[in-house]
Amino acid sequence: MQRKVAVVVFVILAGLAGIFVGLRGEADAVRIPTKPGDSELVKQLTPDQSTKTLTRYASDPDTRVAKRAVLMLANPARPEAVPVVFAVARDPRPEVREAAVAGLGSFHRDDVDRNKVAAILAEDHAAEVRAAAARSLGTLQAWEGMPALVKALRDDDLAVRRSAYGAIKKMLGRDYGYVAEDTPAANAAAIRKIETVWPGMEQAHDDYLKRLESKR
Repeated sequence: MQRKVAVVVFVILAGLAGIFVGLRGEADAVRIPTKPGDSELVKQLTPDQSTKTLTRYASDPDTRVAKRAVLMLANPARPEAVPVVFAVARDPRPEVREAAVAGLGSFHRDDVDRNKVAAILAEDHAAEVRAAAARSLGTLQAWEGMPALVKALRDDDLAVRRSAYGAIKKMLGRDYGYVAEDTPAANAAAIRKIETVWPGMEQAHDDYLKRLESKR
């Protein structure tokens, strides 16, 4: 009789253990919902999620989800995610491209193809994406982007002009009197001055970057 009781108790305990494991596994499975656009998904995409998980959701059909995922790929910056962020920068949705291009500025400058960021500034048809590219070029101290930034001083969009000049001031280290809100005629002298001086300041810029690196 005692042996039968022991067997019954063992079976019950084993069953309970199986249920617990199953529930735990189920909880793990739903921690990141698989349904695109789930209202909880945006909140659950956090920096501690794996690159693989965030990459999966960076192309989600829900714009909020895709934006959140690509921003988390860049915060904190993980070098292995750079190709993914560049790929998302070609997304057909301007809001998602903007998030991706803004995120590129979070990576170490040596991990980013800065010429590609300059090309986005020069070529993207969405003003918000061009403005994000200009800001990222400034954050990355991307000398390769100077031609595109100077050209953007004449952009039709105010935010692009502001972002471009902000990036130029970061790299050249001084104010040339350009005012983004002014007319092209009013800014003509400032633009000519910038076009004249910037090509000869590359060595000074390189020296500045070396000083920055030595302080890290």
